Amino acid sequence: MWIKQIRSFCYLKQIRTEKDILNICIGMVDVPIKNPEKIKTLDDLINALKSNVAFTVFKNSSQRKLNLLKYVTERDGGNTAKFVADFRSLCFDAEINDLEDQKKYLFHTLPNDFFRNTFINKNMDKNNSLDDLIKMFEDIVEEESQLIRNGSCVAIKHVKTGRYLSSTTKYHQTGSGKQIVFAGQKLPDSDALWIIKASRDQLSYNDMFSLQHKVTETLIGRESLTEIIYHDFIDGDFADHVEVFCSTPSRSLQFNYHWMAQRINYTKYDSSYVRSGDVINIRNVKDNSFLRSHEYQITIYNENFQEVISQDKKPEDNDEWCIELIENH
Repeated sequence: MWIKQIRSFCYLKQIRTEKDILNICIGMVDVPIKNPEKIKTLDDLINALKSNVAFTVFKNSSQRKLNLLKYVTERDGGNTAKFVADFRSLCFDAEINDLEDQKKYLFHTLPNDFFRNTFINKNMDKNNSLDDLIKMFEDIVEEESQLIRNGSCVAIKHVKTGRYLSSTTKYHQTGSGKQIVFAGQKLPDSDALWIIKASRDQLSYNDMFSLQHKVTETLIGRESLTEIIYHDFIDGDFADHVEVFCSTPSRSLQFNYHWMAQRINYTKYDSSYVRSGDVINIRNVKDNSFLRSHEYQITIYNENFQEVISQDKKPEDNDEWCIELIENH
């Protein structure tokens, strides 16, 4: 690379003959060269420089740096573009040109089991060059960035009507008297932002989670079957539908506020983790009922809201929601 830089400089200065460029390079070398009279070409100079112990130190140092290199996501303060540039540069400097060796070094930079397991399960037969390897790595990075996590801020869109799961500081006039949950605007405003509360960092389809309303810091819950509240044709016209609300749960009723995602669609990222863009059913852990919305309107203090309820029948179109990542912390 140094000789390429000298050659470019010489061309700018109209120095074009190999002999002149070679003499300039030799004049700038600051390490002893064995048998300089035998150096007739730039390739001879490159081989002479590589035979010097300084190059061995440089090469081994680059390999040690590569062993220590670790990938850090942008979410944790890293820079993917800089990481890729550093990885390429260190492979070049350490003369690690074999693709299988490059795969091993890249694998050992990965920060967690999601990256490592996804890397292992990728079809390596399609990787025929370092560029292919880097493209596969970028796909994994993009996939990981879309995972729903504990602490993620999300919006949840009702697929059939296009309206977002929302809450606000208005309260049911019948039933629980608690803070209402409804399907609001067709774009996610502040009423439609929710924080995922889960026990593990990455949310899977086997994990319980709670939905905390970002503005009011209350949780979505539904009435216990032992304390079931029907709508009595005021909050709804369906006797098997149960009121959904936001509140702060007591310890004895906390499972009424625990939910699980049940997958509906399958994307190119087919695995056990919940991702932004997945279409899901949202199932209550305690009684296996499903969160539902429909075109029916409820009226609270003379204001109409699209109803959100819980129902314990087999899930249908009205029970489908699309989870969208707004921000990861």
